[in-house]
Formats: sequence, structure tokens, C-alpha cells
Amino acid sequence: QLDFPLAAPSANPSEYVSPTTAQHVEDQLSKKIKYVLDGGPCTIGLESTIVDLSREKVRLLRLGAISKEQIEECLAEEIEDLLVSDNIIAPGMMKRHYATNHKIVFEEFVELPNVTKRTWAIRFNKYSPLLPESQQTILSKDSNLYEAASKLFAVLRELDTKDLDFIIAEKFPNETIGRAINDRLSRAAHNS
Repeated sequence: QLDFPLAAPSANPSEYVSPTTAQHVEDQLSKKIKYVLDGGPCTIGLESTIVDLSREKVRLLRLGAISKEQIEECLAEEIEDLLVSDNIIAPGMMKRHYATNHKIVFEEFVELPNVTKRTWAIRFNKYSPLLPESQQTILSKDSNLYEAASKLFAVLRELDTKDLDFIIAEKFPNETIGRAINDRLSRAAHNS
């Protein structure tokens, strides 16, 4: 019914974890929207890569499933990385974003006396010795970064339903979509 084009990057409140299923949208926005079309769960799980092609030098504005290296290979040139900027020109550029209601701490900064029965860990492919296995979620037993990415936001939303003191997050391999996972976790953990 609009007489102009409209693009919406995700169906969730600003700064909160993005939805990856129709149920996530229904849970948060059912009182504000009339319909939710269920096309199944998101296959990638993270928001799209965003690039700015409006200038002479191509700029990467948000990491997603398409990596910086893939874009550079396609264009046969290096692109500028503008992931952190005070000038927010694209979704996902805020320092604090994708945040849960629980504090997120990267494993390398965890102080052992603070780990309790109300602490949970998000891990890539194997359990941490810091916690019992029953207090951990493995995102990919097969070490598949794309599988881990597809599960990340659903796990964060599930953990938001638990009574936790904080969440421990492992840093993922900093390659391909692993960079995007680390980016989302870093923004979720910012000032938490």
C-alpha cells in the first residue's frame, strides 16, 4: 500500500538479538503487527553483509555470511573496513547491539570466582572445563562456522528465558563467518 520502497533489516526492537524464526517475531511484535509469515527458520542466522558502493572506494559496513575476502576477490580490489564508526550509516553499526538481558563476558576475561550455577557458556565445538556440560551450549559439534552462526541468535534468545548471572562466550575462529559471529558477540557484550 506504500507509494515508496521500504526495506526493514529485521523484525525486532533496536539493539536486541535479531529474530531467526517466525516465533521470535511473534513473541516480540504480536501486539504491534497483524501477520507474521512463517518461511521457516533462517538458514544463515546472522544478518546480511552490507557494503557501500556509493563511493569510489567500496566500504564494508556490516559483516555477514559473505566475507570481506569474498567481496575483495569478486571486485579484484581491497575494500575499506568501516565496521566501527561514530557515524552510523547502516544497521548493526552501533557499539552495543544484538544484546541480551544478561551480561556476556568473553571466556578470556572470566574470573573463576564469579562462575556459579547460574552461569552459562556458549561454545563453538567442545565443552569448557569452567562449567558442567549441563550449563553449556555447543553451536557446532562438527566445527562448522556456518552451523554455529545459524544457531547463535536462537541460543541467545533461549538463554534470555533463563535465570542467569551472566553468559560466557568463546571467541570463534576469526575467519569467514566466524568474524561475523565474533562481531555480534562483541557488540552484545559491549558495556554489559
